[in-house]
Amino acid sequence: SMGEHKKAQALHRQSINAASGTLRTGFMSNLAMSYLLDNQPSQTVTLLEPEAKKPGMPRVLRHNLALAYGLLGRDGEARTLLKGDVTEEGRKQS
Repeated sequence: SMGEHKKAQALHRQSINAASGTLRTGFMSNLAMSYLLDNQPSQTVTLLEPEAKKPGMPRVLRHNLALAYGLLGRDGEARTLLKGDVTEEGRKQS
């Protein structure tokens, strides 16, 4: 929130390497959002696409990845990733 994205990203990467389970997921989500706020959606894709191939990818990571896809103009991939999480009607209402 202070705009020091590079420092925050370095700390998040260290935390991801040291954590597991839901704690690791939280750090990955924070790093992904930091990339997005730093106008680096392709970095978010690089970070999260390998996670998307694993069964049971947490919803928050799917949503962050879908946001990155959308920012990169990859709307079809975003919709496919969110299929079942968000209905088209629900998306229009939000």
